[in-house]
Amino acid sequence: MAKILVADDEEDVGVLISERLQSEGHDVEWVSDGTMAIARLEAEQFDLAILDIRMGGCGGYGVCSVAKNSPKCRHIPVILMSAIEKDSLDWKRVKADAFMLKPFETERLVGLVRECLRKGQTGG
Repeated sequence: MAKILVADDEEDVGVLISERLQSEGHDVEWVSDGTMAIARLEAEQFDLAILDIRMGGCGGYGVCSVAKNSPKCRHIPVILMSAIEKDSLDWKRVKADAFMLKPFETERLVGLVRECLRKGQTGG
């Protein structure tokens, strides 16, 4: 299955997402801030990144912007998530592939991950 990076400063959310996606057979790595997310994206090959918009180090917008402007990472689909509804207005600005409002149903997350991975495999 896919190798997925999850970046969220809320441990319970990071663990929930990681465990749910691992149960689908994915290899999931969780980090707790944006600076670590950028370092991991540059060091490893991921198939998808799920980023909290409002986290320490560098928020999800910043991580997404760095990734989408990097020759190594620009192909990686990115799902941005936030508990702030107005954040849903800006995710396309940084070339993210999808947005998810927190709290979320884990089945919706799984469906969105599948959709983004499918798009990533077909090139958009």
